[in-house]
Amino acid sequence: MLALWLAFGVLGTASHGQCGFGDCLAPHPTVGCEDTGCCADVCSFNPVCCQVEWDASCVEAANFLCEICGATLTGSCFDIHGTASCADPVCCEAVCAMDPFCCETQWDGLCVQFAGSQCSTGGGTCGEPTAGDCHVAHGTPACSDLTCCTVVCNVAPECCENSWDFICAAIAGSVCQSGTCPVICNPDGATHIEVCDSLMNDCAQAPTALPAGTTCCGDLSVISGIADVDVFGITLADPDGDGLVRASISLESAGPAFAALVSDSCASWAGAILIAQTELCGPVLVRQCVPAGDWKIVVAPGLFPNPTDADRYCPDTRYQIGLEVDQVCAPVCGTGEPCDVPHAAPGCADATCCEAVCAQDPLCCDFEWDAICVKATTAACAVPPPSNDPCASPTRIGVGDHAVDYLGASLDGPDLPGQCAPGGAENVAKDVWFLVEGVTGPVRISSCPGIVHPTLALFSGSCGALVMTDCAREAIGTCDAAAFGTELNLDAFCGDSFLLRVGIVAGTAGTMVIRVEATDCTRCLADLDGSGAVDGADLASVLGNWGGNYHAGGDANGNGVIDGEDLAAILASWGPCP
Repeated sequence: MLALWLAFGVLGTASHGQCGFGDCLAPHPTVGCEDTGCCADVCSFNPVCCQVEWDASCVEAANFLCEICGATLTGSCFDIHGTASCADPVCCEAVCAMDPFCCETQWDGLCVQFAGSQCSTGGGTCGEPTAGDCHVAHGTPACSDLTCCTVVCNVAPECCENSWDFICAAIAGSVCQSGTCPVICNPDGATHIEVCDSLMNDCAQAPTALPAGTTCCGDLSVISGIADVDVFGITLADPDGDGLVRASISLESAGPAFAALVSDSCASWAGAILIAQTELCGPVLVRQCVPAGDWKIVVAPGLFPNPTDADRYCPDTRYQIGLEVDQVCAPVCGTGEPCDVPHAAPGCADATCCEAVCAQDPLCCDFEWDAICVKATTAACAVPPPSNDPCASPTRIGVGDHAVDYLGASLDGPDLPGQCAPGGAENVAKDVWFLVEGVTGPVRISSCPGIVHPTLALFSGSCGALVMTDCAREAIGTCDAAAFGTELNLDAFCGDSFLLRVGIVAGTAGTMVIRVEATDCTRCLADLDGSGAVDGADLASVLGNWGGNYHAGGDANGNGVIDGEDLAAILASWGPCP
């Protein structure tokens, strides 16, 4: 049917006023459907859908014409594509709740990443012949190469839990190489002093020191079934005195190898408290909080806990080990900075929200609370909207700096002209409202956007009949005391008020401050020279600029003109300012 419509141009004038009810991807006896854009597109091809009923042919057309969650046109949720939305409606809605850009503009790499963390597919089994190519993204979890799959899922568990997306395929391309893997030693790191194919620095000898924050390169040969084992001594200091230290061990090897953190280098490797295992190319990083004190790291060829007995000769025996130490061992949820602010430390202040986010993305509690973690709070934490989310309840502001809280906000403002919104008005995903009042004279409104992309718009009138008077899009600003980014300028007088809409572009996270610079109507306005008192100098300013406007400098009551009311204000306020 769709092919006939496209081929013969079965067009007509559809009654799009019937749009707005019913699932666009399910037949129903009424006309139109709930997505007005999709409804209009379908009814342009088949007017019957808006005149008689939304039947199976209308659904077929919607699947191939509409960029809405669940439509066939949109493609897999686990592949990047140029259209908005994706074909799995549940997954699509979950992702778009976190990042509306995915359903409004394009299903980009970040949308795929969110799908990988949010959309469960029931898990998969590494090595299943039908699990898919490890080097090609696919919507099901796991892949068919057992070894490669295991290594990738050790790095990114979601690849075996949710889907084998393009990130999993990229990891596979890096670590799942055949043959030996070249190890490029850090030029600033140390080199283990050991003649290749010799057995030195083993369990019977004094360990080599490996200070925190350093790397060391060495060789792990196996000759006549005897494996070379290297032992490093480390001291984990505890500056914060809590008894615990977080140790991070990285290991890269030309062939299968492991590094084990043990208290005694040869007593029992099986009881190691922390293990880094490499099977294929690519570095492996493991980290864990352990008791402070002296430890040893055993590095050996093969699979833990048994070194290989298969001969390995130089130069295919190179490895590099690294050690990092920090004090992040106390619970990270419930401490630190707010959950809606990106920061370098892991975790955030709201324990419940933090735990919900880290259940989806453990990196937020292991490494840092970045912009992706902030975005995840929208869906994971059931964030309530800010009080000034709707136009009808703006936050009242005057002269000074004002924080903008838009986490959980929705979009209720009108579309803006293209010059007001970066990338076009359709990219503004949410907004909050302010009522600016109590200011007079030249007024400058600016923003310090951080990593968000704001648009500012001024309106007169009521929320139901807004009239835009000015707008400004994102600009480059230093965000210091002297210069903010986006800027609006206007004239105002005491008693005036106007609505300020702060719009946020889709796909952004962070914090923002709005700065209002003007004369404050609540201060001693008649003190025209700012001396702290209303006196003869202020009177002279009024008389000298009589009949002018506030630009002349004698507006003692902030109404924009210099006349008898200003003279009265001077006389009524005479003396020291309160």
